[in-house]
Amino acid sequence: VQVRGGRARCHRCARQSCKLRLTSLGHSAMGSSLSQTLDEVLKVVLEVGSSKADVGFGSSSYTASKSKLRAIRLAEGLLLIGEVASIKASGSTLQALGAAFGRAPPLSVEVSGVRLRIGTGGAAAGTSTPVSLQKLPQELGGAFKRTGDLLAPEKLLARLEAEVKDVEVELVLGGRTLRVHLAALKARARPPAAGGRFSLAWHLTHDGARVELDGRAVASLGGGGGSAGAGAAFGGTAELLVLRQLLGVEVRAESTPRAHLDVDQLLALLDIAAAVEAIVAVEVGEASAPRVVTKAACGVTVTFQGTDLRLDMAEEPLLEAKCQKGSVSVPRHGTSAEVRLEPLEVRAGGGASGWVSSSEACLHTEAPDGRPDEVRATLRHCFPGAESEHFALPWRGTIELLLADPRFAPHRAWLEAARDGLESELVRPSRKRPRDEEQEGPAPRNPRARL
Repeated sequence: VQVRGGRARCHRCARQSCKLRLTSLGHSAMGSSLSQTLDEVLKVVLEVGSSKADVGFGSSSYTASKSKLRAIRLAEGLLLIGEVASIKASGSTLQALGAAFGRAPPLSVEVSGVRLRIGTGGAAAGTSTPVSLQKLPQELGGAFKRTGDLLAPEKLLARLEAEVKDVEVELVLGGRTLRVHLAALKARARPPAAGGRFSLAWHLTHDGARVELDGRAVASLGGGGGSAGAGAAFGGTAELLVLRQLLGVEVRAESTPRAHLDVDQLLALLDIAAAVEAIVAVEVGEASAPRVVTKAACGVTVTFQGTDLRLDMAEEPLLEAKCQKGSVSVPRHGTSAEVRLEPLEVRAGGGASGWVSSSEACLHTEAPDGRPDEVRATLRHCFPGAESEHFALPWRGTIELLLADPRFAPHRAWLEAARDGLESELVRPSRKRPRDEEQEGPAPRNPRARL
C-alpha cells in the first residue's frame, strides 16, 4: 500500500479499492497517519516540497524531497536559510505498533543534500517570514505533543540510526565567505552506562570535514596521526552524550582538527569575527544597565585528540602550535567559555627557534552580565620563565609583526589584547587524577565516606 497525499493505492493494481482493500485498510490508515504526523513535525523547520509514506507488513518508510528550511532569525539582521534535497525515515511496521505499549521502535533516518546559509538580511530575500530561534524549541515541543506516543522524542532518540550525506554550511559576513563541507556522518544510538550521568548516547562516524575561506582550504577534521595539510580530510569517530534532563551535551571526538592558513586568511577570519561582534553588540544592546542573563538550553563540551595549527607569512611558517589533547566547554549559563590544551607547544619563526612547551594551558573568558564589550580573559599556563618579570608569551613577536601591518589596523584592539591584555596565572605542573566529569558511569565511591 502506498499513501500519497493521504490517499491509499494498492501497489498491485494501482487502484484505490480492490480485493486487498480489507487486508490493507489498517496499513493504509497507518501510512496516512505516519505521513501526516511527520509532516506536522517537519513543518516547524521546513517547507516540505512533496512527501509520501509507504507502509507494508514488514517495513514502512516516509520520504520528503525538495524541502526548504524556514528562515530562522539567529540575531538582529542575521538569518539562517537553506534547503534539504531528501529526507527518508524507515522502520519495522510491526515494531512500530509496540510504541503504543511504551516500547520505542528502531528508526532509521537518511538525509542528503543539505545546504545551509547564514548571513545578513539580503541572504534571505524571497523567503518566508523568519521565525525566532528562541521559539523553535517551543514549537517543536508542541508538534511532538500533538503526535502523542507515535513520535515521542525520548523514545525515538534512544533507538535512532541516522545518516547525513553531502552537507554544506556557508557563513557570509564582513564581505567574507566561510564554508564547511561534510561528506558523510553516521550516528547509531547505544545504551548509556547504567546509573551514569547520561540519558542518551550515540556513536558517530564521519568521513572528515573540510573548511574553506574565500574558496581556499584552511582547516580540516579527521582521524589522528599523520601530517596532512588543512585541505585533506580523513574519517574519524566520536561519542555524543546527553546529560539527564538535557542539562548538557558532550562530544568526545577521536579526531584531530588541523588548520593551516596565511596572514591574508587570518585577516579574513578577523573580519568575520568583527562582523559577529557588531551583530552581538546590537543584539544585547549597549546600555549601561546590566542585562538579565537567561540560561541556555544546555551546556556544551567538546573534547578532541590533539590539534595542529600553523600560520604562514610569505609562504614561510610564522607561528606553529600543537597539543596532544584538548577541550572546549561552554556552561549552561552561557556567559563564559574555556579552552584547555595539554600540553601546549608553540614555535615562532619556523625552525629558527625551538618549541616552547607548557604541560597545560587554559584560556578562560567571561563576560559579566553577558555583555560582550566587557569580556575578561585569563590564561593559565606554565611556560618556562613565566616567573620572571621580563617574561613574554611565545606568540608576542608574531603579534608585533601583525600590528605593524596596516591591513590589521581595524583589529588592533584585539591583537593588543592578545599581546598585553591576558591576565596570566602560573600553574604548577602536577599529576592529576581523571576528573569525575570525564567518566560516563557513576562517580566512584569514597571508601572513607563513612568515616
